[in-house]
Amino acid sequence: MRFWPIGIVAALLVTEPALADPGTIRAAANSAVTAAASGKPVNAASLSLEEHYTSNALDSDLAFPDFYTQLRGSVTRVLDFNDGYIRLAAQGEASRYERISIEDDRSLLLLAEAYRKFGGRYELRGTIAWRGASIGDDFRIADLAIGTRTRSDLFSAAVQFGADLGSGMGLVLTLADTLERYGKARFQNDLIQATKIEPDRNRLQFSAGIEKKIGRQQIGLTASAETTAVQRLGNPPVGRSLSEFALRGLTSLLAGDGTKLNLSLGAAGLYEKGGGYNRIRPIYRVELTKALKAGIALRGSFDGNYETIDTDDALASYVRRLELEARYQYTPELAFGAGFFHENKENLLLGNAERSKGLFFEIGYGPSKHVALVARVDFSRTRYTVFGTRKNVLDSYIGMETKL
Repeated sequence: MRFWPIGIVAALLVTEPALADPGTIRAAANSAVTAAASGKPVNAASLSLEEHYTSNALDSDLAFPDFYTQLRGSVTRVLDFNDGYIRLAAQGEASRYERISIEDDRSLLLLAEAYRKFGGRYELRGTIAWRGASIGDDFRIADLAIGTRTRSDLFSAAVQFGADLGSGMGLVLTLADTLERYGKARFQNDLIQATKIEPDRNRLQFSAGIEKKIGRQQIGLTASAETTAVQRLGNPPVGRSLSEFALRGLTSLLAGDGTKLNLSLGAAGLYEKGGGYNRIRPIYRVELTKALKAGIALRGSFDGNYETIDTDDALASYVRRLELEARYQYTPELAFGAGFFHENKENLLLGNAERSKGLFFEIGYGPSKHVALVARVDFSRTRYTVFGTRKNVLDSYIGMETKL
């Protein structure tokens, strides 16, 4: 099993992962092995508590309203040594619904990171991480929703090498591996015998990138390869093995007034094992951020790419998404925000398109650097073309976060 040799190396030299939950178990595991924010981590601890109301607790065309509470906590400890550091971190999360208890979730993420700089021009990072979760969901039979609960264990590791090539040029190589293991789903009131409904996966990724800085502009080129081996489960199988190869050019422009433009353009080929789906499609991202007078900031982005993690398709989806956002800093403590998105997700094997749009409004108040209060309302509407169904979700919450 190729994960363990990589894990031994990564235990010594690591890439920094993101601790925030991206919304799905697999996405969280994937984020734990990707290169992260620049800058040295520091000792930190945080705790957040949110009280939500949602009009659609099952996140489906069956709209059941409910209240739920979401609790998150994280702690990070950094050990310094010459030309490097070791970071140990943990994050826990739990949600509890008042009526639809079948949707309750719990998870714990543990990780270890190490970093070393040597020779003045070279860097090595690595990480190993484990995430255990108990996920509640529903199994649909016509208009009947039966609760399910599935236990999962995800093991991930990565190693990253960076080199300063001189003349403003840098090289980064990354190798990452993620193992996803799922137990049998247990059904509400034992109405159905416990059955495995989520296949195990092994996701291996490699990427290489080179970047050059010219004044306020950065240009670069990245290439990546990913192969995902999926356990055969069901007939037809609920998951398909695949390979994805991508090549893209990147540029970043920073104007004197702080306006920033990020552009990337390239192509990605997705190949299903066995030859069912083989196609090359464009991948791109345009992001513009601009600060106006009187504390107003604008951000807009438009991107298109293959999505192999957060998708209901057995293989993958091709996603195009537009986002617009405005924020107003009324005082140093009080801020307002509003945004809009429009997304079209093509399920490659299902032949279905998920067409979504939504908006949000947010108020944030930070009376001190250790405490933040947020009130937010999100509304989204999704139409499924093949199934002829619609899903509307209204989610509002009040939350508090403390940082130590």
